[in-house]
Amino acid sequence: MAENYWRRHWDRKRISRRALLKGTAAGAAGVGALVAVGCGDDDDDEPPEEPAAATEATAAPTEAPTEAPTEAPAAGTVPTDGGQYSFHRGLDGATLDMHRELYPNRGEMLSLAYNQLVSWDDIEAATIRGELAQGVPEQPDEVTYTFQIRDDVKFHDKPPANGRAMTMEDIRWNIERQRERKLADGTETEDFYRYSALYSHVENVDYIDDTTFTITLNAPSVLWLSEMCDRFNVINDRETAEAIELDFAVTNAEVILGTGPYVYEEYNLDTRARARRHPDYFLKAAGEEVQYFDEIIYSPIADAQAIRLAFEQKQLDIMQSTNDVISAVEAAQPDAVRLSVGEPNSNLGLTYPYIQSEGWNNKDIRNAIFIATDRVLSGQQYFQGVARPNPPVPWPFQDWALSQEELATAPGYRENKEEDIKEARALWQAGGGDAIDPMWFEMTIIDVQDQAIKEWWPAMMNENLGTDKFSLHTVPVGTLLQYLLDQGSGGYLGGWTQWHSPDPRQRWKGLWGIEGNINFYKTTTPEMEELISEMFAEFDTERAKEILREAQRFTLGDGGTGHIPISGSLRQYLHWPYLHGAEPGFLDFEKKLGRRAWLDQTDPTYAGKPTL
Repeated sequence: MAENYWRRHWDRKRISRRALLKGTAAGAAGVGALVAVGCGDDDDDEPPEEPAAATEATAAPTEAPTEAPTEAPAAGTVPTDGGQYSFHRGLDGATLDMHRELYPNRGEMLSLAYNQLVSWDDIEAATIRGELAQGVPEQPDEVTYTFQIRDDVKFHDKPPANGRAMTMEDIRWNIERQRERKLADGTETEDFYRYSALYSHVENVDYIDDTTFTITLNAPSVLWLSEMCDRFNVINDRETAEAIELDFAVTNAEVILGTGPYVYEEYNLDTRARARRHPDYFLKAAGEEVQYFDEIIYSPIADAQAIRLAFEQKQLDIMQSTNDVISAVEAAQPDAVRLSVGEPNSNLGLTYPYIQSEGWNNKDIRNAIFIATDRVLSGQQYFQGVARPNPPVPWPFQDWALSQEELATAPGYRENKEEDIKEARALWQAGGGDAIDPMWFEMTIIDVQDQAIKEWWPAMMNENLGTDKFSLHTVPVGTLLQYLLDQGSGGYLGGWTQWHSPDPRQRWKGLWGIEGNINFYKTTTPEMEELISEMFAEFDTERAKEILREAQRFTLGDGGTGHIPISGSLRQYLHWPYLHGAEPGFLDFEKKLGRRAWLDQTDPTYAGKPTL
């Protein structure tokens, strides 16, 4: 290589950690230092609730900060009600049943219609709060969690709930449905995706009275409370959820029915999704700083120039696009605010049939492919150079991921790619790569990806391995989940998401553990299962980080052990200055739109914003 990649991208253009991660706690104490915050109906002069015992084991939690008296706030800093928030998102997914959905885009959008027992208060600071629960649960011992639920929660005023009050029976049904993984007709199904992280750990639930219930785990779990914050782990209306069971792929706003801050009135895959403010939202009634937008609108705009035009006309308050488009709009619209966010879900990776394939189940072959993958070229082509080679835990998790210094000498990441190619070709020949059926090297991509990858990626692999076996084919995004469940032949090349917590251990287990919810090819090795068990038994965060780094090193010598990480990018955004509190952060957290996010209608840049 003409220039040292690592020096060019980490030293000469080094971005400060604060700017890069937007203040994330991912590199700090992690979930082992979870902080509990007070619930919405607590008096202001009461101290924050004590965190559960399991969250105290690794670091002493800090007290939630209290505000000191200050001067009157400046104009534009106090949230005000009103206006439409608008962003562009794909609306596709598998289902509107949140318990059985896995597509993150849909989960983020629909989280605004629902509430959870507990949720992240500030996901980047790893603080947890009660939502439907009055606060974080009391924990008298390492396996017992006692919840008190609120008595002021109402479902959306649409059939069949019609604005009724939420009750303990709603809580019971939602928990037991996911514990049993059964549909209303008694059918058992494996697509309750929160089961392995949450409900497989539940030994017993005691519904004590109308406001109190206790969950007992079968063993202490360091991550259980944080996983309760999963955006999909919502409280559904039973009648509505059972209606979706009869029409799994329905995309009608009528079946988006929860207790959350926004009520969906439109959900059309081709045009838009639109949600209005829930007039009886309990947290607003309790005086919390929440639910400021009148409406939230998502438009499934895919074309970059159409996104640009909509943003410049202020039909979008914020836009995300490639580096060249963002730079062009920034130059044309100097008032717009640019954000570059290191986001672990913005990545390119390849998951493959580790066990099922006559090619991939050969260690020489999978190591050859792992090492031959040009991560620098992939970052340049797929992310226009605004990317870095990804370790198995994405690089934004700085204290959990393998360091750039360590990666720079690892096969597949070496500065001198010629060394990698030489080793990869030798392994390919040793494994008999040219005798393997090319069907095992035909990878799948989805139709919403940049289709140029169909040209450069197979060409890169074929050239680096001296073969002609590699190819790509496209499937519709809405069919990808079923393709993976059916264990399609060559694997999936694309973005691998579900990094939804500042502690990456659960997501690691999700892809590399035999019971993982996104381990579609059921990849397993005794060594990895032992490392996963060890990291989940560890309450000391620093030791847990080292165990996870050991697991990553194991995959580097085993062709990725079912998953090849390639590149991770900085996401590029522009937003208008009148938008506050909705700026993207280290982890996707759309629920913030229902919290302290608002439009400053007195800001000069608000002029000309249309009503959609």
